[in-house]
Amino acid sequence: MLLRLSNLPWFVWTAAALLPLGTMAYVLKFYSKHLGSLALWRWAALLALIQIALFLVSFAFIPAFAFIANVAALPFGYYLLDRRLKKFQIASSIGSPTLPRT
Repeated sequence: MLLRLSNLPWFVWTAAALLPLGTMAYVLKFYSKHLGSLALWRWAALLALIQIALFLVSFAFIPAFAFIANVAALPFGYYLLDRRLKKFQIASSIGSPTLPRT
């Protein structure tokens, strides 16, 4: 597996390094009232690590479908983060960030 990961192109590694910035932007936008919460940052860091792992493994084993799999997985990851934070009584500052109101 390490051999497959070491042969990935440079843009995959660059994109993997930038994934936590998206998670931080999401937290800063939707949870601005709770930025001092350790639980918020712990779950955001865990989400970023899971995103990076999924991204690298998907490009290492199935490069043809890696982009589609990761684009589909990003909203689901944020949905799971929102659900987990609700259990800690951490509510979004803007309402429901991942599910639109109908």
